[in-house]
Amino acid sequence: MYDLTDRDSFEHVTNWLNLIKQNVTNKPIIIVANKLDLADEKRIVAEEEGQKIADDNHILFFEGSGYSGENVEKIFTVIAEKIYKDLMDDKNEYLNNSIDLKKRHKNKKDKKKCC
Repeated sequence: MYDLTDRDSFEHVTNWLNLIKQNVTNKPIIIVANKLDLADEKRIVAEEEGQKIADDNHILFFEGSGYSGENVEKIFTVIAEKIYKDLMDDKNEYLNNSIDLKKRHKNKKDKKKCC
């Protein structure tokens, strides 16, 4: 997240992305430009600049406002959907690679008789 009224905060986004990529793998990353409620009066960072960094890194980008609430629900919904999708993908991968203990031998010769 960066402040769209503060160039310095925007300038740190690339460094933050590099740190995240070095320390976290296969997790959704979303860039959010905050203070959208001040965009008309005090915007310093153009929306296109934030979108370009997101596009270059193949991640999502949103602008929102914690003050007015604009786009906040949308941003959190997208984050929740991405986390859920990742969890389901991980679960499906786990299930596809696990051993099914309920499988029965189809060949009767392989079955052992008791007693």
